[in-house]
Amino acid sequence: MIVAWDGVPPPYTRASVERTGVELVTLPERVGDYGCTPNDEATKHATGDYIWYIGDDDRYPPTSLDLIRLLVQEDPEAVHVFSMLHTGRVLGQRVEACAVSSQQIVVPRRDDMPKWKDFPPGQELLSDWHWIDRCVKHVGRYRTHDDIICILDHQNFGKFV
Repeated sequence: MIVAWDGVPPPYTRASVERTGVELVTLPERVGDYGCTPNDEATKHATGDYIWYIGDDDRYPPTSLDLIRLLVQEDPEAVHVFSMLHTGRVLGQRVEACAVSSQQIVVPRRDDMPKWKDFPPGQELLSDWHWIDRCVKHVGRYRTHDDIICILDHQNFGKFV
């Protein structure tokens, strides 16, 4: 597991993360692009077969990792779109802007996958949608799953801390 930090974290954060055995990936200074650059940097450190990005304000049910491991085996090369509980509503089967969030997506770890920060100018608030759309187009297929793998209780409006 990797934690990506936008900029230099406070010493207590670094110590807390390192005590857990989780890898902490930081940037030399804050970029402020809604986590796109930190996600791209963290991706370089990933060693597993799949990547799942969740934010600092998300939580996941205890069964999520086992469920992801099981279901991606059905089609290992596809982009997998799971459901999530997003501020009280379920986001699920629709892969379109404002109907899907990056926390629902599990992608194969491949060097040729689209980068997060390659979104159109002025589209920062939709950067996750642009990444999802590019991943689906790049891979050529996706699978949907009704299972909830992530919960966002309160929207932080893109502030990536």
